[in-house]
Amino acid sequence: MPTKAEFSIYTGPEAEAKVSGVRRTVRLQPDALNASEHLREDPSKKDEGEDEIYFFGTGPIVNPLVRKRRGVNVSGERAAVLSEYRITFAVGGIANVVQGRGCEVHGVVMKFDTKEGWEEYKKIEIGGRENEAVRPVDVYAYNDPDPDTPIRAHVFVMEGNIAKDAPMEQPAEERYLKLIADGLKFHGVDEDYIEYQIMSTEYIPSRKTGDYYKFPSRSKLAAITFDKYEALCRDTKDKCYFVLGEYVFEMPVSNPENPGAMWIRGQCHGKGDMSWIIYKIRIDPGIPEIEREEDLTPQHVEWAESMTYEYLSKCNLSATKCYRLVEDGDGVGANGGLW
Repeated sequence: MPTKAEFSIYTGPEAEAKVSGVRRTVRLQPDALNASEHLREDPSKKDEGEDEIYFFGTGPIVNPLVRKRRGVNVSGERAAVLSEYRITFAVGGIANVVQGRGCEVHGVVMKFDTKEGWEEYKKIEIGGRENEAVRPVDVYAYNDPDPDTPIRAHVFVMEGNIAKDAPMEQPAEERYLKLIADGLKFHGVDEDYIEYQIMSTEYIPSRKTGDYYKFPSRSKLAAITFDKYEALCRDTKDKCYFVLGEYVFEMPVSNPENPGAMWIRGQCHGKGDMSWIIYKIRIDPGIPEIEREEDLTPQHVEWAESMTYEYLSKCNLSATKCYRLVEDGDGVGANGGLW
């Protein structure tokens, strides 16, 4: 059951102004204090900086552990604030930024080291979700020696009517909120903002080992080779298939524009074991840390199934374990040589 924090959620401009109306001088990490000049766009060097990509993070990406696990290479991270927007967890319990008059969002601005890294991050984070856009905005760094000059950065913005377009309204996960809060604290973001906007959000307590969710299973699981699994994925339009460990799961799709269905189709459908990508993007400090896909254990796979179950449930989707992958004549196993 969802758990209520001690403080209620701020839901509108008047309430949020209680937090955003007072901006404090915050002690930052030493590296962050010297990062402003590297992040700010210099008009006299426009041509030189056209390929530089700055991003304003508000979700788990603000946490150094998350960036390490996902292989996100950035530099010059520092606390910053975005005006006329607010943070919401209304869609799937995931942090989203929406327009909000008189509101502010506090987060971390960072520079991506490569364009390829930025494109890969966008692909993983928003996939094909058409209602989430990448928008250039002006953010203001904390403790900036030139506070009137903004930093031009990209931010993921949820567009449209949130109340209308949120068929998967769910509380956030405890694990998820703690990742955001710890990352914001590390970078010196306003403590009141963290307390009232992040940690006061209604949440679902984290599940422990032995209490993981599992998808239902057919009474008899047919064997299937990876080649036949790929062919099955090519021939279907109203279903998605994905692999966890050595099993194939079938997910009916009635609405192809459902964000969960779009993510599964783009990232997992017709591909190999998705446990590794779940491990990289659904960070849980309670799960043993590994460096390679080959180091995945049964615990990692069981945890990945539970994380996938929770996510699909929030998207009003379900799946069933239907096949067991077996090697084909050429010795190709469960992941077909792919991730």
